[in-house]
Amino acid sequence: MAFLSVSTALILVVAFLLYRFFNNIFFKKQDQHATKLPYPPGPKGWELFRGFFSSMDGSLTLRVESWARKYGEVIYVPHLQGSMVFLADPCIVREFYTGKATEKHTNDRMWSYVADKLCLRSCLAFTNPSDPNWPKMRKLMHSNVKFYGEGIDMFEALVTDALDKLVGELNSTLGQNIKMKDVVEDTITSLIAILLTGDPQPKGTPVWNAMRQFNEGVLRIADPAFSFAIKVCPLLDYIPGTYYYRSRKTIEKAKEVVYQTVFMDRKRTRTPGLPRGIVDNLLEYQSQEGADWMTDDHVMGNLMDVIAAGVNTSTQSISAILLYLIHYPEVMRRIQQEVDTYVGQDRKPSLSDRRACSYTEAFVLETLRLVSVVPLGFDHYVNDDVEIKGYRIPKGTVAFSAAYVFHRSEQLWDDPHSFKPERFLDEEGVLLPINHPTRQNLMPFSTGKRVCPGEGFARARIFLFVTNLMQHFDVLPPTNEKLMPLGPESWDFGLISTLKHYHCRFRKRHQN
Repeated sequence: MAFLSVSTALILVVAFLLYRFFNNIFFKKQDQHATKLPYPPGPKGWELFRGFFSSMDGSLTLRVESWARKYGEVIYVPHLQGSMVFLADPCIVREFYTGKATEKHTNDRMWSYVADKLCLRSCLAFTNPSDPNWPKMRKLMHSNVKFYGEGIDMFEALVTDALDKLVGELNSTLGQNIKMKDVVEDTITSLIAILLTGDPQPKGTPVWNAMRQFNEGVLRIADPAFSFAIKVCPLLDYIPGTYYYRSRKTIEKAKEVVYQTVFMDRKRTRTPGLPRGIVDNLLEYQSQEGADWMTDDHVMGNLMDVIAAGVNTSTQSISAILLYLIHYPEVMRRIQQEVDTYVGQDRKPSLSDRRACSYTEAFVLETLRLVSVVPLGFDHYVNDDVEIKGYRIPKGTVAFSAAYVFHRSEQLWDDPHSFKPERFLDEEGVLLPINHPTRQNLMPFSTGKRVCPGEGFARARIFLFVTNLMQHFDVLPPTNEKLMPLGPESWDFGLISTLKHYHCRFRKRHQN
């Protein structure tokens, strides 16, 4: 996402030089009284300056990958207003986020532009565990996800209905080039809209349009570099004509539309005791005795959290999964054979088929490994000095779990850049258990207190997508144009990485 103008770059350069000047004057004395543990290794001087500011276009993920090769598993990066640390090993991430000596100091959230603009400070994702209401919010979010999550008949019926509509749409485009990500996003948006409201929300309805507009706005401002630039120079947010100003106006308008069409409409029309979807569930809880702490901002924050996380990450993951199927037709055929064996053609795939369809599950895990849609994880603010692997991580540091990096580590994975679903299967072809070292090295949903509460929800949804489509179709490269490659050049890296648009074709399967 290239949004750093020349003028903005100059402002940041000046701010950086001033920071270095005052840091040298005021902070060295403080360090003399601090622990003698060293900071972790990381870029310094010109390497830091050049690397950090060249990453403002969204390529920070690839920069961290190169730093990890040079500096190792814990990378310390000072910046204008503090420091960042990138953790490039899953065991270190787990120790840092869940260890007895560190957990209470490593799971807060820092200031972020996207949280402030979207009321997300009132939702689980951006509230700190020290907040007395945080355990209630966590329980409430998990209960909502569980209500519609894995193994729940209602969830499965809704997904199956949405996929039936998708299959019908794809049948009308057989042999034609289609823009795959749009098709996936349309379906995911409709599905999340139904889960929120309880009512059908096909493409073009006010709720559907509001959610689509909202997600487009989120992708504009979610990059950490965007927040960094605004924090260094807040005026950028108010200069008409700039990317920052236009983005703020876009997201404010989208937020208001979501507020009116998703929240207020449900609030006006709900019947107490008869919840239709997640919005009603939250409002139902809000009306109970002892729930005075839960304001409308809390409800809105959780709604927007579900929309942003549910639509964007699933769209990118499923779009990438289909691209991998096109590039690896032998994998596609093996999944189809598994679906034929355990599901057949006489019924629709079900979540109960997951245990039997080990190769399909392994395929999904391998794609999540290579895709790493949230490549650096979400930020964790360190609220006190902590120690990790003999290094000092000072208070005020912002920590990131560099999943994109350790999911490609040669120390953790055999032939890490190759696509091998079988790495997640045992000798009998059964999916490796969750406690197996190979599975432990996979961390697409983070871990600990900040683990994504929708992990089961997301993986269940992906399984149903893959098996339903493979039951009906072959996915093929486009005609008269090259198929988009699988490398980093096909992605725009940010807080949530986005796959560039690509074309493909569908055809009816040729049954033997």
